[in-house]
Amino acid sequence: MQYHSLQQGFERAVEFAGSFGGRSRQFLLTSREHAALWARRAHAWFRALPKPARVAGYAGFGVLAVWAVIISLFYAALLFGPINIDGLAPRIVASVEARLPDGMQMQVSGANLQRGRHGIGIRLNSVKVVDAVGTTVFSAPSATVGFKLLSVAAGDLSPERLIITEPVVSLTGQADNGGETMNVADIVAIAFLILNADGGLGELNVSQAAVITAGEGPRLDGVDARFIAEPAGEGAPSIALEVSGGNDGGAEWAMNGRLQRRADGGLSGEFAFADLVPQELMGLAENSAVHMESPISGQLAFATLQDGTLADGRFDILVGAGKIQAGKDIDFLLDEARISGTWDASRRALRIAPSRILAGQNQAMLAGEFVVPDKRSMSYGTVPFGLGFTDVRIGIGKDKEPVAIDAVVFDAVYDVLNHQTRVNRLDFLKGDASLSMLGFVRQAPGSPGIALRGSAAKMSIDVFKSLWPEGLAPLTRDWIVRQVHGGDIVDATVNIDIRPGDLAAAGGVRGLPRGAVTVSFETVATEFGYFHDLPPIRDAKLRGTWTPTSFELSFAGDEARIDLPSGRTISVTGGSYNIYDTTVKPAHANLEIFSKGGLDTHLELLDFDPLNIARKHDLDIASMGGDAVVHMAMDFDIREGVRVEDTGLTVEATISRLHVPAGPGRVIEDGDVKLAIRNGVMHVAGDGRIGGVGAKISVTQSLYGNAEASERSVAMILDAEARKALGLDFGDLVQGTFPIDVEELGDQRRRVEADLKDVRLFQPGIGLDKPPGSPATFVAILSPDKETGGTRLSDMRISGRELFMSGSGLVRKSGGIDWLEFDSFRLQSDDSAKVTIQTDKNGNFSAKIEAARFDMRRVVENAKTGGIADGTAKSGDKHRYRVAAVIGSGRGYNGEILQSIDIDLDMHGDTVSKLKMTGAFADNSTMRMEIAPKQGNPSPVLSIQSNNAGRLLRWLDLYSRVNGGQIGMNARLGPGAGDATGRWQMVNFAINQDPSLSTLITQTGKMAEDPLWQAAAQRKAPSATNIGFDELYVDFSKSRGAFNLRNGVLRGPVVGATFDGQVDFTGRRINVNGTYVPLYAINNFFGRVPLLGTILGGRADEGLIGVNFSVRGNLNRPNLIVNPVSAVTPGIFRLLLDAPSRSVPGGRSAPRSNGNDVKTDPFDPLSQQNGR
Repeated sequence: MQYHSLQQGFERAVEFAGSFGGRSRQFLLTSREHAALWARRAHAWFRALPKPARVAGYAGFGVLAVWAVIISLFYAALLFGPINIDGLAPRIVASVEARLPDGMQMQVSGANLQRGRHGIGIRLNSVKVVDAVGTTVFSAPSATVGFKLLSVAAGDLSPERLIITEPVVSLTGQADNGGETMNVADIVAIAFLILNADGGLGELNVSQAAVITAGEGPRLDGVDARFIAEPAGEGAPSIALEVSGGNDGGAEWAMNGRLQRRADGGLSGEFAFADLVPQELMGLAENSAVHMESPISGQLAFATLQDGTLADGRFDILVGAGKIQAGKDIDFLLDEARISGTWDASRRALRIAPSRILAGQNQAMLAGEFVVPDKRSMSYGTVPFGLGFTDVRIGIGKDKEPVAIDAVVFDAVYDVLNHQTRVNRLDFLKGDASLSMLGFVRQAPGSPGIALRGSAAKMSIDVFKSLWPEGLAPLTRDWIVRQVHGGDIVDATVNIDIRPGDLAAAGGVRGLPRGAVTVSFETVATEFGYFHDLPPIRDAKLRGTWTPTSFELSFAGDEARIDLPSGRTISVTGGSYNIYDTTVKPAHANLEIFSKGGLDTHLELLDFDPLNIARKHDLDIASMGGDAVVHMAMDFDIREGVRVEDTGLTVEATISRLHVPAGPGRVIEDGDVKLAIRNGVMHVAGDGRIGGVGAKISVTQSLYGNAEASERSVAMILDAEARKALGLDFGDLVQGTFPIDVEELGDQRRRVEADLKDVRLFQPGIGLDKPPGSPATFVAILSPDKETGGTRLSDMRISGRELFMSGSGLVRKSGGIDWLEFDSFRLQSDDSAKVTIQTDKNGNFSAKIEAARFDMRRVVENAKTGGIADGTAKSGDKHRYRVAAVIGSGRGYNGEILQSIDIDLDMHGDTVSKLKMTGAFADNSTMRMEIAPKQGNPSPVLSIQSNNAGRLLRWLDLYSRVNGGQIGMNARLGPGAGDATGRWQMVNFAINQDPSLSTLITQTGKMAEDPLWQAAAQRKAPSATNIGFDELYVDFSKSRGAFNLRNGVLRGPVVGATFDGQVDFTGRRINVNGTYVPLYAINNFFGRVPLLGTILGGRADEGLIGVNFSVRGNLNRPNLIVNPVSAVTPGIFRLLLDAPSRSVPGGRSAPRSNGNDVKTDPFDPLSQQNGR
């Protein structure tokens, strides 16, 4: 606030004094007694003076009192703001111009009286000083003129000093005359122009300046500078300089010096400063990337020519102990650095004298020079410079061991216009080792862009490690120092590609992207450790790549090896070691090793700490052998105390010529196996031989103590010879090869377990037929039989889906079964039987079966197809086979049960010499089957009789539609197994609900054209329900499961038929042709008349009216084919139309159905189709 007159200021001061007096009244009253005492003493002293003296005293006291009141009111007015004195501005300007050099003039826009740091002054607004020709010497928004108070009181307005207030001063660049920014060189020039100790301005002050550098550099606020003119005398003019700061609460600092004008128009100066702390001086923030706490002291001296060219210069700077940090990568405590140098004007070079830098154990001797071309040079705008460091010791981080480098040579050119440094040479030298780099460094906001390329000469691994400072990529460095030994680096390249700003954005080297810094190298004859105490890999050729965030190492070639303490060697053919992210803690490493060598050598390797696989699992390495090709991989954290469980150990191995113990007295030899370790579990699978017997090897073993995950199986693959060698010769009962696992129990006892899925268990005489593919197992304990020298089987079990046998046995020393006793024998789930099997030394076989219930369908089927003879003995076999069975209830087909069965079978080789079988059905009807030799006939005769033909046919699954009747069969057995020739005869029976017969009856009634015949047919046509027959007979021959039928005749009161053909039970095919004769008793009369019967009736047992038919196709679903023409054709022509019977070719499809397919029988368990 400004006051337009002194009167207003005084009035405002009086008001202030009144308010101030009110507030101070209490203090004055409390001091009243003291004041009164002093007043009485002063009054007494004053009254004692002579009267003239008292009058003079009263006058002087009055003048002082008036001035005191005026000055008090004047200062009180200034407390409330400057006082406008524009009216006095011309006089003040004239006073200042009187102190300026001749010809200089000052221009202002106004003036104010105000208080300042240096007392009361007059502030001039919009100040400009021009010379005699009007050129602006300097200008400023405001300047303060300082006066002596007594001079002003006496009316003398001659200024003492000129004060530039709160300017922005740039250390570099041009001054902004139109704004608030001034150049420091211009301020010095102004000082020499306007200061003059002999009658001119004596002092130029710069108050509360903000000092900045070019661009966005640091800013230093609150700087005060005093330029004080010194008496010139006979010499050149000089100015004393004092600079200070930090008076507003910051750390105080100061420097002083002297500037002098040279005789040639140039300038010289000297400065001294002490304990300047950049961190405090510049007010750097705590989170700033740059910190420098070291105090700096030193001296500077220089001389310039008239045109400002630096003619001479020298400096000596001492940097004291303190912390220096630049980003996250440079952080160290500096002990001391003394740097000195001179400026060589003739070469325009700044020479740095040998200077020492100490920081803990780090040190270096620095020397070099910077050359600055002049404007006349072709290289103007570029600054070549070179630096050399010798006796360098570098360490990064606290308490890090420094590395020693003989010399560092740096040669570069700085491009001023492009703010870019071209690095022509950056060499690191130690002994014969060297690293040379070149490229560019471009200045940019935040952090520079760096593009450098370099390569290293051949050096030993030990020298390379000695050149890698601690703290620089510490994780990778520590691994290389600890693990890599010996060998040479033959090819190393460095590629640095950091974009401008990336370094600042990343917060240091560690945060840079993967490709910003890449070091690639190749080594030869290298030895390195890869995991804890495992023996190192030697003579390796490696390729490596390091980046700020990763480290990758891989093998090149297959010359590497691992030497074990035993003297054995593993060949290393490949592998890698990778740390994909070194920024995380702990870092995670991936190790892969491809190797080949002996199995025992690999097991020895895996038995080192912390793996200890052999010791943990009691493996006898010396007893194991084989050739192994191994791929081992681990993923683990790089830290102390890593257990094998933490490594993610995986192993894939192929082992040939395996030789390992498989139990007491057993050795696996010639093995070829695959081994895999994953998730702490080892899996081994393959083939081998045990005692010359093929074996399947399967082992699942937990490596970390999880017993539930462990399973061992060494299963031998037994063929007939192998079974005999092991004492498991079951003859033809077991067909095929199967794996068997043998476990030694001690005392020469062995537990065997076999997988019988892929074998056939076949003994048709007792209905045993387990096909390949049906699951089944065999378990038994084998022990030597001291009496016979054979092998005793105990706790024997054979089990499958419905199959189950348990018991014991004895196998002869020479091979073959001595005896087997099954106390439980079950082929189907409902069986309940005991079976005893014996063979003598000549190979003769006998079996005894005692069964409460037994499913005989498989036995019946084998008998129909000839399988009993085929499966029991081989062609040419002369051994004797006897089977005796007593069965309480024998299940047959179609739900029929035959009870009280007695069987006595005797065979020689493949010929049945004797068979006797009897049994009874639930209605007490009986059956009898017998094979016995006849006198005078070498071929035995098979006979079958039953007084219930229907039940027997259903039990045998031959035909399910017959009710009642008596049946008989006599057949002579042929020389081949299952061959027979004979006649089948059945009388007094009925056929019920046969679909084929029902179709014939229906179609025949519609075919006759004679109305009288149709009427008779309608009256006497038979029903398909329970049609009675007097007789059925047919001649047959059987060979290999196929029945050839001849001269078949079916006679009944109302229906008859003749037929012949073939039924093949093995191929499940049928092809039967015949003639159906309705109203048989009358119709057949014409067929029995000689000649007339042949012409009209056809064959004997046929009639005047007959229908030719055939049944062909699959036995389960045959097709009925009827010839309608034959019904109205005389018999002799019907013979010509009749389809000849012939065998059914195997594999040919059945004829096309005419819609009269036979329905199936739900009781047929083999075909699961309806009956015939």
